[in-house]
Amino acid sequence: MTTFRSRRLEALFGTTLATLTADHIALLVDSAVGEEFDLDFKGSLYGRSDADRRALASDVAALANTAGGMLIVGVQEDSRARASSAPGVVLSDGEASRMRQIVASLVAPLPAFDISLIPKNDDEQTGFFVVCVPPSPSAPHAVLINDGLRFPKRNGSTTRYLSEPEVAFAYRSRFSSAGQQQDRRCEVESQALTRLRRDRPWVVVTLVPDVAGDLALTTESVHRFRESILNQEAWSVTPMSVRFQRADVGWRRLRADGSTSEDASRAQSSRWVSIELHADGCGSYALQVPDLRERSQSVPEIRHEATLINDESLVAAVLTGLTRLGRHAEDAAASGGCIVGTRVLSEDLKSGVAIGHVRRGFAQSRSTNVVPSIAAIGAAALDDLANPGPDLVRLAARMCDELAQGAGIPELGQLSTEGEVRHRYWSHQAWPMVEAWAASHAIPVNEGSVDG
Repeated sequence: MTTFRSRRLEALFGTTLATLTADHIALLVDSAVGEEFDLDFKGSLYGRSDADRRALASDVAALANTAGGMLIVGVQEDSRARASSAPGVVLSDGEASRMRQIVASLVAPLPAFDISLIPKNDDEQTGFFVVCVPPSPSAPHAVLINDGLRFPKRNGSTTRYLSEPEVAFAYRSRFSSAGQQQDRRCEVESQALTRLRRDRPWVVVTLVPDVAGDLALTTESVHRFRESILNQEAWSVTPMSVRFQRADVGWRRLRADGSTSEDASRAQSSRWVSIELHADGCGSYALQVPDLRERSQSVPEIRHEATLINDESLVAAVLTGLTRLGRHAEDAAASGGCIVGTRVLSEDLKSGVAIGHVRRGFAQSRSTNVVPSIAAIGAAALDDLANPGPDLVRLAARMCDELAQGAGIPELGQLSTEGEVRHRYWSHQAWPMVEAWAASHAIPVNEGSVDG
């Protein structure tokens, strides 16, 4: 189940969804809190009639079409739409599953939402369903009503339906937002590139969430960032022995890299690793990867000036970047999905990029052509990145294969689009750490090859 942080919930109760209790909900009654555009109460469970099913679908879609919010089932309201009592309802996983299925069958496109069960202190079988709906970049969401589509939206404490001109405007806003998100990704990547010292090749991963967060940059939060990242390993998945050496704050962002103090005077001073974590949940993660020409005096099939990227280092860099940036977006209270981009850069603007490996003890090329740079773009749910698992591997596999195709290789092989790690495409040196990483995140290992 995906868990979303709700700033509205935290403002009301002073707690997060993970620590919400029935006592917090009882405070709504004590304070006579009223329904608003982002808060809706229901005194009883939704019934099984077609009208009741449509009511649930409309309530969730209306929140997604407005600004997100919470629907609390088990709280009764008075004539002025204020919380008047909190008797609760019968709780069960089956009812939560039924609610999810109703929304999935009647709302298109399906918005992101989460359902939590909050039991009462004296009765584990009775309590509250809290439906948390983040702001949706996919709005407008339509509800199927009598073979037609209606577009609900919160209007204060009530729900209304959008007119035809409003629907048209909402669709234009969706497409405009998608273009702005791509522009933001290019901006974040471009800013990251200006800090990189181009004495070795880089793999750069960027992420932009669908719904921006708002991370407070204070003296305390910057201090916590420094403490959490300095001297920490920059790579996950494979052993590279690279650590963060510097950390500071920039305009609406936290920054860290692997440079030592003597590099500080350079305009492009980041070496080994560079990370920029923006307050809105965006970010970039860049890792220097080995140039395999250093492993051999002559590399067959590749022009001498081309940079030869190690394939397993490329895959490990993408996995590391996606995970680190997903966690930051979650910490910044961003929500929904995200777009991610990956770019491989040679050590200078003149040399091209090719992909090779060292699994037979010496550098070999896998590329059939040399290109100036290679790039890939993908999309995912933020929760799939912040919590590594098969879904993370599926996305990384697709992006790495797109990068490989730019260099004339159909598939790299280390990861499968079924969410597995393939043993035979990792070196003997890297495999023990890769195997341990996969096991710790319940990621299956495949002993086969890309040829079946």
